[in-house]
Amino acid sequence: MLDGPFINYARNLVWNFLKNPILITSYWLRLKTGIKIEKGTMKLFGILAFALLIMVSNSASALSLKLENETGKELHELYFAPAGDEEWGPDQLGDEVVTNGESFTLSSIPEGRYDILFVDEKGAKCDIRDVDFKASETFVMTKKIIKGCQKASEQEEEEEEQE
Repeated sequence: MLDGPFINYARNLVWNFLKNPILITSYWLRLKTGIKIEKGTMKLFGILAFALLIMVSNSASALSLKLENETGKELHELYFAPAGDEEWGPDQLGDEVVTNGESFTLSSIPEGRYDILFVDEKGAKCDIRDVDFKASETFVMTKKIIKGCQKASEQEEEEEEQE
């Protein structure tokens, strides 16, 4: 078992954190219900409550993106990359296809700035740069967005031809 002044301090700090909510909960339950709960049971309850608190705080930082397809086309691929990165991550849709009028929810996205790439059934690509994810949200992919991507692609091709 680990020992030493820092370990003992940390152990005491965690125990004091767990002990007070346990006592408060024990007194509250006894007052409200008349049920007396043994110390061992309350310790277990406190540990479980602490573990639940950690799980909830971790899931709060993971975001979700609901993608609604209103393009009139099928979306076959969806990629993410940290904003400005040249390497795309794996296809988030996998074998799934998001047909027109359907939606797809992607979970566990860490908060941050991303570039997003969509690919339709014909292989046409549409990338949206520097999207800031601060909260879970719904993104509606529309015909207007697709047309904007097509215009941007045409402009890039013209610039490359001029060079």
